[in-house]
Amino acid sequence: MTAAAAAGSKFAGWTGACRGTAQCTVTVNAAKSATASFSKSACVVPNVKHKRLAAAKRSIAAAHCRTGKVAKAKSKTVAKGRVVAQSPRAGKKLAAGAKVNLIVSRGRR
Repeated sequence: MTAAAAAGSKFAGWTGACRGTAQCTVTVNAAKSATASFSKSACVVPNVKHKRLAAAKRSIAAAHCRTGKVAKAKSKTVAKGRVVAQSPRAGKKLAAGAKVNLIVSRGRR
C-alpha cells in the first residue's frame, strides 16, 4: 500500500499490520488492517516585511499559517500599504494555522 497526503498534510506513518513510514506490503491470509496517519504541515512563518498586504496574506496562507491582527502605523522608511513589522518573527515554526500579526504602513506623516 502507498499513502498519499492531501495538500497541507504530510504522511506520519502506519499502524496495524504495517509499521513505520516506508511502503506497506500486507499478505492477506487472515483479517488484517493497516491505518495510515497524516498530520498537518507546520506553520513556518514567512518573512513578509516590505510586501504589500495582499501579497503578505498570500505568503502567510501558503506557509500553513493564518493572518492575525492587522494594525496600521506611520513609517518614515516603509511605503504606504506595505508591511512594517510582523509577529512572530520570520522562520519561527509553529502549529499549523497559527496566527501572524502584521503592522502595515500608513505612509509618512
